Amino acid sequence: MTITLNHTIVPAHDKAASAKFFAGIFGLKCGRAGYFAPVKVNKSLTLLFDEDEKFESHHLALERRPRILFRGHQRPCTRAHDRRAMTRRAALAQRFAGGAGG
Repeated sequence: MTITLNHTIVPAHDKAASAKFFAGIFGLKCGRAGYFAPVKVNKSLTLLFDEDEKFESHHLALERRPRILFRGHQRPCTRAHDRRAMTRRAALAQRFAGGAGG
């Protein structure tokens, strides 16, 4: 049996801006915002960004294959480079979402 994650709701302070930010990082396109701001990750998974004032944190592990190539570079990132890039992205995401340091 194959189990596939079809969609999940992603809480955000600003659903449209958060969906746009996430889509930009991964080179995806945002759908038209309505009740949710959808980002289609692949043919089976859609992230539905939703606004709320307060929410619990959630964790989903997403992996992209092939490895991400940075714009202007024709080589995959090293693990250390990936960690530094993801740390910067996480800090930006938290700041963007109005978290600590924002």
